[in-house]
Amino acid sequence: MRFFSLIKKNVFLLVYFMLAANATFAEDDSIQRLLYVSSPDAAQTDGRSGRGLMVFDIDNGHKFVRRIDIATFGEGQRGLTGSIASRCLYFSTTSFALGCFDLETDKVLWEKKFTAGCDRSCVSLDGKRIYAPTGWWTANDEG
Repeated sequence: MRFFSLIKKNVFLLVYFMLAANATFAEDDSIQRLLYVSSPDAAQTDGRSGRGLMVFDIDNGHKFVRRIDIATFGEGQRGLTGSIASRCLYFSTTSFALGCFDLETDKVLWEKKFTAGCDRSCVSLDGKRIYAPTGWWTANDEG
């Protein structure tokens, strides 16, 4: 029982710190918090919502702001990760590409193809290193 009590306490503290950090951002009018969603997911076959990035305003009830068309997204996304330090989003596609999208210019800075492809990636806190596993999980010998 004590274990569950500690979990509840830690979860409460985590939520509290998240809300406190949120309040700090909300007080600063110069910061616009946006949510970027990539589409389509590589696993989607029905109900696709177009290709590219959809941008939503977090502080305005997640109101839709705009769509940014990115041609290579049409084949399907494997992953999307962002970096505050580099002000970029890093994406991987089913066409074996890993790329970088600049959030300040709304432009793809680079794309590189890999023979085995790339799956969901992560980026270091300083934005200088991308961790992207090759391939993706499929039910075959190369998966």
